Amino acid sequence: MVNILYNWQDTIAKNLAEGCPVSGFPPDKQQGIINLFLAFNEYYPEPVLQHRLALFKKHLNETYFSWIGEFGDEDPYYYRIHSPVAFMELDFHCGSKVYSPLAHHSYLRTAQFS
Repeated sequence: MVNILYNWQDTIAKNLAEGCPVSGFPPDKQQGIINLFLAFNEYYPEPVLQHRLALFKKHLNETYFSWIGEFGDEDPYYYRIHSPVAFMELDFHCGSKVYSPLAHHSYLRTAQFS
């Protein structure tokens, strides 16, 4: 299965099985992934959010998490959560000497929900 989304290159096919499978995470870490999904989608009205959340949870066994970076408070990092129904990423460069000290972006794409 592929996702046709990648930074600045929307037509490149991306393997959905890239990263760590969330299905192998302990329950508290799986809940952390669900909480991140909620944070990315909190602007939706409650009924829509609950519908999207149910669909995201339904595909949790097909969801992957990727991380690049260190773990210090001022270290730049990047993470991506992707599944057949959602693609979320956060690119955080604050504290980096290479990038602007305030550079960050987040990105969300979701499948058509019916």
